[in-house]
Amino acid sequence: HVKEFRLLADILNDIALTIDMALPSIMTCDWFFSELNTTMASFLHSLPLPSTYLFLTSISTLCKVACGISAGATKGNITDHFAICGNRADVNAKESTQETLVSLMGMIMGVWLARWLSAL
Repeated sequence: HVKEFRLLADILNDIALTIDMALPSIMTCDWFFSELNTTMASFLHSLPLPSTYLFLTSISTLCKVACGISAGATKGNITDHFAICGNRADVNAKESTQETLVSLMGMIMGVWLARWLSAL
């Protein structure tokens, strides 16, 4: 069930990143809270719940943690699939190098994009 758990990891990561990106909009929109009917709103306000911000960031963090656990658990089997007999360390090293390069390129492009957008 390696593919299913890897897909689960990707979905959980997408949910966490979506919550993180939508959080500022959700916190500034009163329509999100005004859509609740009055009985539901009064019921929710009577419960000892944490703030909306704390709740959503906690859900996002839990999704990221579950993603890391699921992705880490499947990484060994995926590496074994691509490895020829006896070269698992080589495959792991190459994957790590590619991951580092992609992260570096993403940071460089992010800095460039931020400078370009601030110049507008």
